[in-house]
Amino acid sequence: MVIATLTTTFYSCKTNTDDLWDSIHQLDGRVTSLEELCKQMNGNISSLQKLVQALQDNNSITKITPIKEGEKVIGYTISFTKGEPITIYHGEKGDKGEQGDKGETGDKGDTGANGKDGSTPIIAVRQYTDGIYYWTLNGDWLRDNSGNMIKAEGKDGADGEQGEEGKAGITPQLKIEDGYWWVSYGEESGWIQLDKVVADNGETIFKEVTQDDDYVYFTLKNETVITIQKYRKLSITFKEGDDLKFDVDETKVVHYTIKSESNKSVIKVEMLNNDGCYSLHTDITNTTSGTITIKASVPTTNQVIVSVSNGEVTIMVAINVSLKPALEENTIRVSEAGTLAKILEGYDKNSITTLKVIGSINDNDIVALRILPKLSNLDLEDVYLTSLPRHAFSQNKTLTSIKLPKTLKEIGSYAFNQL
Repeated sequence: MVIATLTTTFYSCKTNTDDLWDSIHQLDGRVTSLEELCKQMNGNISSLQKLVQALQDNNSITKITPIKEGEKVIGYTISFTKGEPITIYHGEKGDKGEQGDKGETGDKGDTGANGKDGSTPIIAVRQYTDGIYYWTLNGDWLRDNSGNMIKAEGKDGADGEQGEEGKAGITPQLKIEDGYWWVSYGEESGWIQLDKVVADNGETIFKEVTQDDDYVYFTLKNETVITIQKYRKLSITFKEGDDLKFDVDETKVVHYTIKSESNKSVIKVEMLNNDGCYSLHTDITNTTSGTITIKASVPTTNQVIVSVSNGEVTIMVAINVSLKPALEENTIRVSEAGTLAKILEGYDKNSITTLKVIGSINDNDIVALRILPKLSNLDLEDVYLTSLPRHAFSQNKTLTSIKLPKTLKEIGSYAFNQL
């Protein structure tokens, strides 16, 4: 009889202990779920403010990456042309919170709560008649201590000063404390108590995210739709490159190619600093190609700013322009015969008065030397050349001295005629 009683007692204790641990585990799970919900809601509020700012700044979306829980899409990571990506979660995420509801219901029964329904606060934005987006709380305008509506976007100039009372650009925050939701919209407001926490409400800020070829649509729970354009790829490249060196009174023609998803492209060119040393002219072949003619009178270090717009996106690209550098130590090394003219293109030819050439050259290189406008002293002693062509330096009016190659065996007729 005693044994039976003890057995019953031990069994009863074990059952009570199991129930206690089950309750503790349920409570831990509920707390974790609520903490996750609060964290997620604050993240959505911050992301919503950045969406409004992107709308104001004419920012564009470059990429939308789904966030999945198993096979279910629970949110998205949104990337922009400017600024950091944001993450948003839509209503699907509420599924997790429902598991903790049973614990909440049990608590109410045990403590004899007054039965007043709690709710999850819904923070959103809505556009007012002045065209500005303001924060709302459960459908009502969120106001500061002075009664002013709180802006969800920043303003500049006089508008910005006007917005001081309304705390322009503030991002509200939520927290859970003592079983209640609390909201804050800045240091002056402190924390304001809202409704009692219930986990059976999986409400979120975003109802859905949809898109088409041109725009992404963010629909909020209050049915406000924020529409942000997608980035339309646009680029321009230059066949001759974007770093050009000029001689005095030299003209260069730059061929450009535009790549765009739109067939409407407009190009504009201008000097960064209008110092009068360059003149520009654009010849448009079609919407995707053409030429830019750059004429330098006395080259300076400057930039040609090329702006391209397709009606939605505008890009600006710079072509660096400057005077060709002077030849260092008056020496040029030619590794391949026939390439001297190409090498000389990188230097200011008007500054070359004395020149030593080393390497292998041919008749074409002699022509490049003959037409240097101010060359006076030429040293070819260390080049490999066996025959100097006819009329090599004839009618050159600037050469006063020349050292011939050590390997030279033949000099063509009239090589130095009227030198």
